[in-house]
Amino acid sequence: MEDARLWVIATSRARLGARFCIPNERATARLVSLFKHLSLSGARLRQAYGAAGTRPTSYDTVWRPPIQTTIIPLMKSAPIIMPPPILMLALLILAALLAWVVPIASFAIPLHGVIAALFIVTGLGFSGAGFFTFRYRRTPVRPGAEPALLVLEGPYRITRNPMYLGLLLFSTGWFFGVQSIWFVVPPILFFLLINFRLIPFEEQLLREHFGADYETYCQRVRRWL
Repeated sequence: MEDARLWVIATSRARLGARFCIPNERATARLVSLFKHLSLSGARLRQAYGAAGTRPTSYDTVWRPPIQTTIIPLMKSAPIIMPPPILMLALLILAALLAWVVPIASFAIPLHGVIAALFIVTGLGFSGAGFFTFRYRRTPVRPGAEPALLVLEGPYRITRNPMYLGLLLFSTGWFFGVQSIWFVVPPILFFLLINFRLIPFEEQLLREHFGADYETYCQRVRRWL
């Protein structure tokens, strides 16, 4: 009887040991596999760095995203630093300061308000039409930028420089509106700088890009009017 009881206890312990040892053996096998992997990784690092601990001369191939490059169009330096609208605004402010600091007797111009409004509205119309035509055709407006297209439509059928013509008319309208001799200065200086400095620079740039097509356009349409 005692032997039977001892046999049952021994059998139960064996079953419990087998039940709890099997998972431990699996975990041990996993740990051994992990250590082997780490050992191989360490061996690769030692091989890469060398016995003296120098930096590796080569690495395993690693995927990297392709480098995207953006092509920026070249731009030449214009002979006038300020953009033409800013130049015109600066000249008008200068004329107003001179009229305030050194006042000169104004002179009467018949229907000066109507004439001023006509010049100002016409100037804004020419400049706006030229600007939005360039934007619609997706060609740069800034002087010195590489032209993307030879624009021959809209106001460019009347004048080769509608934006500059519009600014000139706009400043002339201020002369009639204010009736001060100082406001003769802005349109004169603007015309001299644009006509003899900026426009020849832009025309040379257009000839380099469009050649005979631009020469034909110049023969058909005037620089101003």
